[in-house]
Amino acid sequence: MTSHKNNKHTHRAASLFSVAFVIAVAATLNACSQAKWQEVTNDANTGHPEVEKQVGTTPPSALQRDQTAYVAPERLRVRTTPEQNPETTTSVLDQGDQVRVIDPNPQGEEQLVQVAVTQSQQQVPEATVFVPATYLQTEPVKSTAKARYVMIQNIATEKLRVYRLSDEAGQPNKMVFETDMIAGENNPSKTRRTALGHYRIDSWNKFYEDAQHLFPSWYDSSYPTLPLPGASLQDWTQPHFLPLVGGKPRGSVRGSFGWYTAKIGPNAMGQWTHGTLGWGADGDRFIRLSKEQLAQYYSDPRSFGCTRVENRAIAYLQDLLPVGTPVLKIYAREALADSKLTGYDPEQTKSFEFILTKDQVRSQNPSSSNRPAQLLRDVQTKTILEEGSYVIDQHPDAVEFSKHVKGEKLEADIVRAEANLYDLAQDKFKGVFYVDQGLLENYAHPKGLRVGGYKDQKLPGAVLKR
Repeated sequence: MTSHKNNKHTHRAASLFSVAFVIAVAATLNACSQAKWQEVTNDANTGHPEVEKQVGTTPPSALQRDQTAYVAPERLRVRTTPEQNPETTTSVLDQGDQVRVIDPNPQGEEQLVQVAVTQSQQQVPEATVFVPATYLQTEPVKSTAKARYVMIQNIATEKLRVYRLSDEAGQPNKMVFETDMIAGENNPSKTRRTALGHYRIDSWNKFYEDAQHLFPSWYDSSYPTLPLPGASLQDWTQPHFLPLVGGKPRGSVRGSFGWYTAKIGPNAMGQWTHGTLGWGADGDRFIRLSKEQLAQYYSDPRSFGCTRVENRAIAYLQDLLPVGTPVLKIYAREALADSKLTGYDPEQTKSFEFILTKDQVRSQNPSSSNRPAQLLRDVQTKTILEEGSYVIDQHPDAVEFSKHVKGEKLEADIVRAEANLYDLAQDKFKGVFYVDQGLLENYAHPKGLRVGGYKDQKLPGAVLKR
């Protein structure tokens, strides 16, 4: 980024931003840092406590030698020996993978049985492995809503995309949504950068508010009225929009988490995915503001690691993606596998009609704001905050990694800032992300960036190109 230290005009423009505006930026950065989380411990076999509960329908005693069985949970760590700690595994099976029972006699308290992997999305290399019998079943696993989609956030390009998964792992998936997002700040300490990894949506929360009440809910009937559509970032920090406690305003910024917040896990370090300031009528103004206008005056005005999108987008995501949906945070070069995009119709359009209501404040897994769903709830006019229409971007666009720059004496290919948020060296990038297929080829998380999520760091086989 070009320095403006000696530019008097830039200093004059920057001075127009009040102290409250600077406070707003800092407060927004802190919104994610205040969230609390705990490292989970009861997840040895799957990596997540909720997935650990997804047992099979076949009693372990009913398994027979040479019988075909299927993996019941979303993911299952395998062991090469009965004594191996499953958290040290190098292989993971996905839901629906097929195995052949070699030795059905359960071993130990965990009732481990020996199986041969016959069909795996991850292409497990071991000939035979050991898994707890309780996670197997003899009937094929029925696909569930959460297995239909995956959300992929490319932190390098600050793009969020959702894919409808192919019936066959490793084959092209269909992108159904693409939008801009804001990721964590490129702070030298690296603690503010967004952590990469494989997660899942643990819950949806409407009008979320942090435990310390620093960032009051976007809406609460007991709070003062909201700034009007078109209000500035500075307006959302004004004391008269903050709730009063003991006669004094409480908090820093009104509505930093927007309409909805997706809490994700495991090991997400409090870095949720959520909306932002403003109304639906404001569109993506507060997303663009962080990328463009603010960046002229402040080194990197982003969050402490949360990823945020505009409020209409988060409302659509809350409607589309159920709890349990996989969330992948990657840092990758982007490309198109099919430059002609033959699987996409440029003329096709889709809209999300929404009605945002006043009810279910700070509720977990609330009703959708989808207009048909709200009409079925027979919502009253007096409960409506905003209604409108949001055009869904279903056209994949890859962010170009480099551009050719030519001067009077020198010319070179340089990495575009839009494709490399954390200014990594080119040799740090591993593999490529095909945005039209939702597939990763030879990808690995760049060294030096934090990784959360499942500790084994295995990505689902559905997004690994074959």
